Amino acid sequence: MRVPGYNSAMHHDPAPPAAPPPAGPRPADPASAPEEPWVDPVIEAYKKGVDRTLIRETLRMTVEERFENLMALQRFALELRRAGQAASGSAANDR
Repeated sequence: MRVPGYNSAMHHDPAPPAAPPPAGPRPADPASAPEEPWVDPVIEAYKKGVDRTLIRETLRMTVEERFENLMALQRFALELRRAGQAASGSAANDR
């Protein structure tokens, strides 16, 4: 018997269940891969000239230790300035 609007080619048995996926790592899906963060080329250029180990060492110090280092640096700078002035003053006297 023929049923109007029924196409026997459209009617088929359901597909057998799919085989389980193979064991091991799955290939990377580009849609689910995390996006690479945007990198600023100017910052990257400056990073080449920065010794980040010094920054890390400084950040491990307490605030008091940082101030002590700053004061020691200022005393050293003053000593260098005085030595430079003394050397240029004695060089001017030698002429």
